[in-house]
Amino acid sequence: KLWDLFVPFQGYGFNKAHAASYGFVSYQTAYLKAHYPVEYMTALLTAESGDTEKIVEAIEECRRIKITVLPPDINKSDTSFSIDDGKIRFGLSAIKNVGVAAIASIIQARSEGVFTSFTDFCLRVDSQKVNKKVLESLIKAGAMDHFGKRAALLAVLDKIRELGTSISKLKSSGQTTLFASSETPDHSDRLPDIDEFAKAIKLGMEKELLGFYLTEHPQADLLAKLGQSVTHRISELPVGNLTGMRVTIGGIIESCRNVITKNGNKPMCFCKISDSGRSVEAVVFPKIYETTSEIWKPDNVVVVTGKLEMRDAAVEESEEASTPDITIIVDSASAFTGQESTMNYEPITNNSMTIEIPAGLPQAKLVNLNTLLQSHQGQTPVSLTFLKNGSTKTLPLPYGLDWTPDLQAKIHELLKS
Repeated sequence: KLWDLFVPFQGYGFNKAHAASYGFVSYQTAYLKAHYPVEYMTALLTAESGDTEKIVEAIEECRRIKITVLPPDINKSDTSFSIDDGKIRFGLSAIKNVGVAAIASIIQARSEGVFTSFTDFCLRVDSQKVNKKVLESLIKAGAMDHFGKRAALLAVLDKIRELGTSISKLKSSGQTTLFASSETPDHSDRLPDIDEFAKAIKLGMEKELLGFYLTEHPQADLLAKLGQSVTHRISELPVGNLTGMRVTIGGIIESCRNVITKNGNKPMCFCKISDSGRSVEAVVFPKIYETTSEIWKPDNVVVVTGKLEMRDAAVEESEEASTPDITIIVDSASAFTGQESTMNYEPITNNSMTIEIPAGLPQAKLVNLNTLLQSHQGQTPVSLTFLKNGSTKTLPLPYGLDWTPDLQAKIHELLKS
């Protein structure tokens, strides 16, 4: 379907085979993203709907280019992603426990008119296909927010569902006289006046039913403060073979898998750490795990230092099929509280450090960097890795550095500006 937008090019001898051969597909996607950003991102999200990590990356890209991604809505969502008044609307199929049969029943009933209340919804859909588990999932995911608070909807779920089931049975048995007496039946919900769930609980429900936090992450404010405490954002790691690169990165622990080593019978863990959509797998060996075991829990924000490896070189004990492409072998780690003064950083004296020099760094910046490093000489071996045209060149410094968080922050600030 996307090819149809490029009919004018077909007159110049291009067809789909030629496009693939000459890399024209890349031009197509760039053109689409530039001129039809909402349509392009909607198609991309639909195409990647089976990969949670790619969905998260796509949503982050939507935010970057100022496209709003709306949560699922029982009266507006289609089966998959769709365009809603210049924005992208999540589809009902994105909600866990909501299957094809339930969605078909919902869309068929909605074709006769929008649902005016939760009661109206339960009376009109097939109660066998849209069962209690489906209703709970729709409410928790926010698809029913138009009707009232999630806490109140869940509180009356059984009562309203039983009413809908009873009336459906009466209708199917031919006892319709009960409904003929009223031309405008009362479908109001009469929800109880109870407090809504706390924000953290609502976001947790969103994560449970969608697989990620769509509205915002409960730790988003803390994550935004990582800048001065890391050498690289995970989402900004360069493309290519990063094996051997030493970095300090930070992010949210999405998942954590504890294991016992075959040799030594000691605990260690594998964690998935993410920052703005991109993820790395952190491998925490027993020696490090022994002193940091309390921080390795989902939704914690952590800062870790170590060497990167690509998946092909990853540790054999990691068997997670969904692990990220990049692995960091953790040398040190700490929980991040947002207060740099409380961070558990210690100067690293036994491990070498790598400073990555971005391509095109002005000569004046290199002079300033040299001055900065000369004034912080110490015992830590350091190498400079220069990036240029996708390749790297690493040169060791002729002296060591007194590596501290303050020096790390100064280097980061100099190279990013």
